[in-house]
Amino acid sequence: MRPQHPPRHLPRGQIPYAPIPRGRRRRPRLSRLRPWCCPRCFSRWARPSLLPEGRPALDQLAAELKARPGVRIRVSGYTDRVGEHDKNQVLSEQRATAVKDYLVKAGVEADRISTIGYGDSRPLFTSPNARNRRVEVEEVK
Repeated sequence: MRPQHPPRHLPRGQIPYAPIPRGRRRRPRLSRLRPWCCPRCFSRWARPSLLPEGRPALDQLAAELKARPGVRIRVSGYTDRVGEHDKNQVLSEQRATAVKDYLVKAGVEADRISTIGYGDSRPLFTSPNARNRRVEVEEVK
């Protein structure tokens, strides 16, 4: 492997980076929890129950949350535009609650998780589309 040389446009003797002096080192910060979306958790029409295909993703999320006990999250439920608006609103809240219940059973504290349902008011795809039946998880400060 060839040694790395500084770029030619730098003045002679200058290096492309400067190391942080020992007394001023910063502790590494934990990265924020990236927004997370699970469209495969709920693909059945008008049902708030979790599908087996979505459980590995939820298990991974639960493991990450247990490793970072200071993180609080919001679980947002969504539906497609098939059906009545009021029923879709209730269904989206039930889906968000189903994800919260699963995470609590996996060992995440319930007071770290808040839920909200948006119904069919925020579609990602033109309706009717099953990919709008989803749950999103994001970190809250």
